Amino acid sequence: MTITNLKQDLSKAMLSINFYPNKKFGQHFIVNENVLDMLIELAELNEKEKLLEVGPGFGFLTKKLVEKNKVTAVELDNKLFAYLEENLDSKNIELRHENFLESKELDFDKVICLPPYSISTKFLFKLFTFDFKKAVLVFQKEFVERLMSEPSFMDYNALSVISNYYCEINPYAIVSRHSFFPQPKTDSMIIILERKKRFGTALDEQLFLEFIKQAFRFKHKNFLNAVLLARPFVKEITLTEKELITLFNKKSFASEKLNYLSIKQLVSAFNMILEKQKK
Repeated sequence: MTITNLKQDLSKAMLSINFYPNKKFGQHFIVNENVLDMLIELAELNEKEKLLEVGPGFGFLTKKLVEKNKVTAVELDNKLFAYLEENLDSKNIELRHENFLESKELDFDKVICLPPYSISTKFLFKLFTFDFKKAVLVFQKEFVERLMSEPSFMDYNALSVISNYYCEINPYAIVSRHSFFPQPKTDSMIIILERKKRFGTALDEQLFLEFIKQAFRFKHKNFLNAVLLARPFVKEITLTEKELITLFNKKSFASEKLNYLSIKQLVSAFNMILEKQKK
């Protein structure tokens, strides 16, 4: 099917429910079937694997996924959910009318989707609270570049740390802005996330996620100052300021800017805090 045919299908579907995409909510619908086929190929699926799709829209990708796999599709938009309920007739589909950022008890092996651009960061932080093997996703190109940022680079942030802690990230291909309707301002990129830890293991992974998010609010401070400033926002860290200073003041990295530290150093420092609290 050509790009034009998917545009026609999209136009008919939107007209049937009096719907128009809301750019504010990042609603840009894929109209290039080649991209959909590429996502499925990259996921390397077997029929036993359970899939998650967030933001299925009008179900162009969903219809392909349910041919062989069980799919949980999470859609927040009222009109789109109603459309999917009426038009997706498959024993392999579980439709959930909810905000993925608030979802609980999702059971899936792999993720294949084009999340709304407006929730890209929150989407990934939420995704990492679940256990999964692999994700094949489409984000804006600039967002992927920030995601891949390394220590000392301007864009190195909490999401860079958390994403690379949990996964090996492989950017695969550019998706032209012309592959969407309405057309976004920039091109997008397909990325593959392979669940793989390469920098050690945090003693409490969910707490590590929160610790990094809060500490990187002060990423231009040195490590020790960033931790001290973040401490009030992470209730599970019970060490006093004095105890944290004592713990880190002789460590060479304590005086380095937080955004210059490697993921391995951050994991090690976090584990030091938890180990101290246990004593």
